[in-house]
Amino acid sequence: MHGDGDAPRHAQYKKTLLKLERVPAILQIPAGQRATLEAYGEVLFRAWRDTVGPCAAEVEGEVVQGLMQAAILASTPTLAAALRVVLNGLHSQR
Repeated sequence: MHGDGDAPRHAQYKKTLLKLERVPAILQIPAGQRATLEAYGEVLFRAWRDTVGPCAAEVEGEVVQGLMQAAILASTPTLAAALRVVLNGLHSQR
């Protein structure tokens, strides 16, 4: 059983784990086929739509905003286009 002192450490661990779970999908974006990128956008939309509280803030603030920033600062036109496909999949359903 966790003591009260473990709660902040557990929350930080959970937040770090959530960030690490996104890494494989994000790494696939530059080489992703259009259908895969659109599906990823749909998954992001569902995560955004179906979460509440701190999880919703995490999806909106970290994931969506991070992808928008990455699209703006992309190092190649191909990467920027791939990120826009993902974001369009999210935005078109909002």
